[in-house]
Amino acid sequence: MDLIQALCRGPQQWRGLGRNHEDEEFAGRLELQPLVEERGVLLRYRALRLPDGRLVHEEATLLARDAEGQLCLWPVMSELPGIWRHRIVLPAGRHDAAPDTQGRWEVCFTTGPSEEAAHFREQIRLVLDPAGELHYAHAWGLPGGVFAERSACAMRALPASR
Repeated sequence: MDLIQALCRGPQQWRGLGRNHEDEEFAGRLELQPLVEERGVLLRYRALRLPDGRLVHEEATLLARDAEGQLCLWPVMSELPGIWRHRIVLPAGRHDAAPDTQGRWEVCFTTGPSEEAAHFREQIRLVLDPAGELHYAHAWGLPGGVFAERSACAMRALPASR
């Protein structure tokens, strides 16, 4: 089973708490939608600032394989004017994502090297734990700025609705 299948076959609704780049606590909501015979999955993610519930981040992200067969993310985000492909970052010697021996998936997708300070760069990290937790984090750096993790949310699976 690959990551797309693991997400498609697992819980579809997730909720949790996170903290953003302005050190605000937020409630995170993630909904997964399997696409076309489990060849992709759409991640609908929203962050609502606490305690007032104001929407501070929204994205719709496609996770699928590109023409070369590499896992990629294509996020459409409320803060960005366009869409950037985020390619998976694999450890040396690995050719695809795989869970660890406990069934935990940890994957990172990037727009490019984080050291290239002349450009906007972003990484999105997803951790799917078989115990029912999903961690979703964004790291980024503006052109000429410092690259760092800016937002992270730890979510638990909601029971399937009947």
